[in-house]
Amino acid sequence: MREPERPIRLLRIIHVAVHVCVAVAVCSVALAQPPQQPNSNSNDAVGRESLRAFSRQSAPELVSHYFDQPRLQLFVIRRLISLDDPRAIPALRNAFETQTEPLTRQFIAAALVWLGETDQKYFDYIAGRAREAVNSDIPFSSHSVTALSASDSGDFEESEEVRSWAQAHNVPIVQAVWNATVEIPGAVQALAVARDRRSVPILLEALQSPNVLVVQEAAFGLARMHETSAIDPIIAICQRLDAKNRPWMAKPLLYFSSKKAQEVARSMIGDSSRLQLWRKDVNHEEAIRAETANLSQAVQWLDQASVPLGQFSQAMKGGDSIEADEALKDYLRDFSNARNALARLPADKVDDGLALGVLDRLERQQSTLDQIRRHAPSGSERAATEAENQLVLTRRMMQEKVAQEAQ
Repeated sequence: MREPERPIRLLRIIHVAVHVCVAVAVCSVALAQPPQQPNSNSNDAVGRESLRAFSRQSAPELVSHYFDQPRLQLFVIRRLISLDDPRAIPALRNAFETQTEPLTRQFIAAALVWLGETDQKYFDYIAGRAREAVNSDIPFSSHSVTALSASDSGDFEESEEVRSWAQAHNVPIVQAVWNATVEIPGAVQALAVARDRRSVPILLEALQSPNVLVVQEAAFGLARMHETSAIDPIIAICQRLDAKNRPWMAKPLLYFSSKKAQEVARSMIGDSSRLQLWRKDVNHEEAIRAETANLSQAVQWLDQASVPLGQFSQAMKGGDSIEADEALKDYLRDFSNARNALARLPADKVDDGLALGVLDRLERQQSTLDQIRRHAPSGSERAATEAENQLVLTRRMMQEKVAQEAQ
């Protein structure tokens, strides 16, 4: 990292650790790989394929693979939020009742709120924990961030203000720093990722927190909801920060279409290459969110279509033409919904993992239809052939989208 770029990054470090956990957990849980001789290239390839296998799983598959673990990992919950698939709601409800780790439980509740769960208790839970975080007086300024991130030893004593607070409140310094850098900002982050309009007043209040990590999580949460009332407070916060930390606080302004927000972001971020990169990141994030929703909807329809497809197969084998016609109608209805969702995807940006999952489903259904066509009674294979032709065209469209994204 270049010296001029020392962002507010403690939670970024935590996020990196989470992604490392993804690789470790996926390698050990999602794919049971046989032992291999030490080989860095081979291990890298296995890790990449494991991550890809994880990312192509649908919400029900993630629930099946991960929700029987003693400790539900945060990266699984975050993936369920991004998939935006309400089929995960029952499993998340159960996990909320059994989970004991506070931060994980908050993200479970956040996922439920994001997915449209109507029970008020889940929003109340994350809102209550976020209010506690906002009301906390543990200070953590940009000076503490700079001191800790610059410390080679990782000595908690580097954060003078937190050390003083811990001594005054008779709290171990390790616990105080953990609360200031993980628990407190994590509670605000959980509320922010739920993206519920009811959270706006709390997040606006969080912009006044003495903890700059809380402020940053609130700023990003408000920006991702395009809450324009947050623009001026975020600008004011940027103006108070030193030049090293100002750019990271200005990044949320890039989410707003407001000319004022964009101009201030450009001025505060300064470095033109960084500004261009961050604008690309924001635009990509906004686009991927919409596209992943379409992909997830398509996966839901394809999974639903597999039921009447199985019924169609059985009816064809049994020679029941009436039942076969009804099952085929149901299959084509669900498949048409999936195809329409896929057709709405832009040609150049898709969620690569989930798109490959869609291709897997299309391939399985094509194989099923091909078997039906081959073994159907003479003269009755026409319906399966017509359905397979539609599926082949849809699969070709998805292959082109994935290939364009890879380029």
